[in-house]
Amino acid sequence: MSLALVYPDTTIWNALCDEDVDAKGLANELAARQSQLVLGTNVVYEMAKTFLGTRLSAAERGKRLFAYLSHYVQLQIPLLRQSDDLLRAEVGHVTKQTIEVRLFYDRANYEKLILEVSKLAQGVFDSRAAYFIPNREADARKAREELYAHIDKRPLLKQKLTTVSDTDIDSWIRRALKEHAARRMLSGHLAAVLSESSLKDLTRIAKQLLASPRYGVAHAMVGSDLYLNWRYCRRGSLGKDIPDDNYHIVNASHCEAFVTSDPELAAYAKHVLKQTGVFLYRRDAPVLNWLKDIAAEL
Repeated sequence: MSLALVYPDTTIWNALCDEDVDAKGLANELAARQSQLVLGTNVVYEMAKTFLGTRLSAAERGKRLFAYLSHYVQLQIPLLRQSDDLLRAEVGHVTKQTIEVRLFYDRANYEKLILEVSKLAQGVFDSRAAYFIPNREADARKAREELYAHIDKRPLLKQKLTTVSDTDIDSWIRRALKEHAARRMLSGHLAAVLSESSLKDLTRIAKQLLASPRYGVAHAMVGSDLYLNWRYCRRGSLGKDIPDDNYHIVNASHCEAFVTSDPELAAYAKHVLKQTGVFLYRRDAPVLNWLKDIAAEL
């Protein structure tokens, strides 16, 4: 029997660190309830950004977070592959090139994680990390600007999305996922990972992926695109954290539970993740007990 996968976002890892929850004890409690924590690569990225904080204590906070995370890495909790890699895995499965969607990185990649976490736990914020973070932030700005431009060039679409109410957004996304526009959106994501494929092949693969809910990344990528288009039309802008939120949501799409203490992120995730339970930690109980209760529900 496989264990249910629980994806904590960065806010939950911070809570676990602040409450100094024993890693092995938590892992054992979840295993007794047929569940396990998984680690997303975006968590490591967001934790690394702590070192760039302006407060004098930023470096110490970063070291503490990674020292805490190292306990879980030593336990070898699974490391989820990045979203693009997961999308490639879904393509391989739907086109019958592979017999399963491989969710986790192999031992070689895990060794790299161990090394990186160990360095950051010692406060070694090297040029690799310093280079990666601003590049990711630049990619995030570009993604927001491209979304704005896409909508602003289509006034009829913008007008239509503005009329979709908060109570209707879920049903609208469900309908939109079945339309040709959704396949076109997914074809754009597929083009980034299947650069040699023709538009015809990309469209065919997109249609196959969206026909089955088992392909969580494909559905989450398009569902997130649809939601963010709507949100921009309704609010006029998107927050700077939206790209990071998107990474978490898409990365968690093959998990049984997504857990966060961020109400905005929880609301966003509930609109997009239809095969994954979304749980909001309100800090009204110890995080260990809260996670144990969630695991018992899965």
